[in-house]
This record gives sequence, C-alpha cells and structure tokens, in this order.
Amino acid sequence: MTPVNYFTVDFEEWFHGLTSASRRPESWSRYERRAAVGGEWLLSALERAGVKATFFIVGLVARETPGIVRAIADAGHEIGLHGHTHKLVREMAREGFAADLDEGIAALKEATGTAPAGFRAPCFSVDATTPWLWEELAARGVKYDSSVFPIRAMLYGYPGGGREPFVKQTPHGPIHEFPMTVYRAGGVNLPFSGGFYLRALPYALTRTLIQRLNAQGTPVIIYCHPWEFDPGHPVPEYVTVRERLSHYGFLQDARDKYLRLLDDFAFAPLGRAL
Repeated sequence: MTPVNYFTVDFEEWFHGLTSASRRPESWSRYERRAAVGGEWLLSALERAGVKATFFIVGLVARETPGIVRAIADAGHEIGLHGHTHKLVREMAREGFAADLDEGIAALKEATGTAPAGFRAPCFSVDATTPWLWEELAARGVKYDSSVFPIRAMLYGYPGGGREPFVKQTPHGPIHEFPMTVYRAGGVNLPFSGGFYLRALPYALTRTLIQRLNAQGTPVIIYCHPWEFDPGHPVPEYVTVRERLSHYGFLQDARDKYLRLLDDFAFAPLGRAL
C-alpha cells in the first residue's frame, strides 16, 4: 500500500525567509506584509485538491496578519509553530528559546483558538548544540517536532540527526521527531522535497524520488513557504548573491510544481503520522 505523504508549510513573511533580512529586525517595519498573497493562493490550491496540511506559523505573522491565520485554521488545517520571531534556535540560549516559544504559542492561541500541535525551527536551525529543544517543547504540550534536516548545507543541517522518525523521551513525556525527507544515494543524504530544492529540480525527478521512497514504504514530507507563491515580493537592497538564487530563484515555476504534486500524490497533515 502506498503511504500517505505529508504536506507542510513554513508560514512566514518573505523577509523572514531572507537570512540577510531576518538578522535585521529593525528594518522589518518598512516592509509590506505579504504572507496573505501566497497564503490565499495556497489555501485555494489545497481546497481544490481536498488536502489538509500542517501550517507551521510564525507567531509575529499571527499577530500582524491574523486574518489569513484564522482562515488557515477555519479551513481545517493543522496548526504548528515556526517560532515567534523567526530567530534561529541554535543562536538562542535555552532561556531565550523558551521565552520565544511562549510568545509564539500565545500568539497562535489568540489568532486561532488552538495551541500548536507541532513545531519546526526557523531554517531547520537545530543540531547537536540544542539538545534541550525537545524538553522545552514537551513541557508546553507540543506533541511533535520536525526540525531535523539530516544534511550538511551552508546555513543549516544536522547530518547526525537521523533520517528516520524517532521518539525523544523527556521529563515532561515523549515527543516525536519527524526529520525532513532526504534521498540516500552514494552514501549521501540528498535534499529534494521542498523550498529551493523542489523549485530548482525538474519535476519529473522530484516525482520519481517520491515514488521510489513510497515504494519502499517511506512517506515524504513536503515543505514550502507562502512567498514561493508570490513571485512579485520585494527585493531589499542588501540581498546577497546567494539569496538571489536560493530565495528568488525559480519562483515562477513554484505554483505549477506544487499543483502537480497535489494532483499526483496523496497528502495529510504531519500530525497524522502520530
């Protein structure tokens, strides 16, 4: 039996997705809030496909544009947290992470009436230096995490984090970890299932890799961001050469590729894996 795959959304503003801009919060007040642009398109696409997804939402987005966040909840999608300020977890002390977590949970409860079921670290920013992540999440009733990305990339990655789901025992009870999907080839973990990787790769290759993993009984976790469906979002003056490729590259193809995914495969919210 072909497994159901999981559709997830890192619901953030376009400037949160830029490493250069995310480190300049003093500049955020100048930027147009556009999460609803890509968000509304994505909600429509998911509704047409009959798919419920998991939206990992930044707390500040819930505070600043609560209408689109309420629309996500009202459509029956699963609510998760993507941090409150989109700060990288590995750059915060444990106390700072705990405070950010509390603010984000409060923001989501206020906007949706729902506590987050799961968590995903901004930019997958967990590694061996953040072993306290799971304990802090479990202490707040979060049931699962999906922050481990078992690759070695320029800005993120936890190569030793494991490819298979696992349960982390904490003093506050167990919490499930669902690492991001990779394709193992030649002894190397290859990313393909979302973001720049999915936009840049030929769709036929993405489809083949999902089919191969599904044939092995492995469900695939797909991830995307609302700004990927908003190719007209601004380009700040300080954007780096890398960001022009990793963030702005292949945006024109994103809508078509994700629509084809929704047509070709069955999806569910990540919490269904519990």
